[in-house]
Amino acid sequence: MPLKTVFIDVGGTLIEENPSRAAIYAAVAAARGIRVSPDDMARHMRAAHDALPVVVGGCYRYSDPWFEAFMEHVFSRDLGLGAELLPGIAAELFERFSDPATFRVFPGALEFLDDLDALGIGAAAVSNWSGRLEALLARLGIAERLRAVVASADERCEKPSAELFRRALERTGTSAPDALHAGDNPERDLAGARAAGIEAVLVDHHGAWRDLATARVTSFAELGAFVRERAA
Repeated sequence: MPLKTVFIDVGGTLIEENPSRAAIYAAVAAARGIRVSPDDMARHMRAAHDALPVVVGGCYRYSDPWFEAFMEHVFSRDLGLGAELLPGIAAELFERFSDPATFRVFPGALEFLDDLDALGIGAAAVSNWSGRLEALLARLGIAERLRAVVASADERCEKPSAELFRRALERTGTSAPDALHAGDNPERDLAGARAAGIEAVLVDHHGAWRDLATARVTSFAELGAFVRERAA
């Protein structure tokens, strides 16, 4: 079957925070008198993520209200900051993660998307992310290169569920055999896509999965070669 659409994950695949998300949260805490290392902050953030349900007050994971509950867990419950500080923290962090300067686009990402278009292959983002994703991608010059942006908070389902991928197929008018998904997480991206009948390739920019026996690339140049071979 001809390759019609490449689905691609966002965080860790197309872009990454620079500095890290944990370092950003640690800086917010430090500005309010709480010193915590990025590594320790990352542990607090993982614990809060694991503790919170997928739906908080009727709001799905990574929606603004869910993140407000997440921040309350990290900054107030775990680090002891007063509840009166939370609105300011939330406003600061929502602004920070809407700012394209917070993110680094991986080398070759834009060129890869342009090459897909030249080949007549569409691209769509499929990501566990907030409803702010499309606006952020627009500011980064990525959205204009995509046919769809499918964000979990909007869809109220998330990877590795096959349902998010099925919705991406519907949104782009693509059948599963005509699609390929590229992402940086073996469970969320590879297992999720394959559960929907979509071929998947691991994008391992930092070499974290070099021993994993699966289709794997380490750069957008390699991903482009993989796609061209798949489309031939």
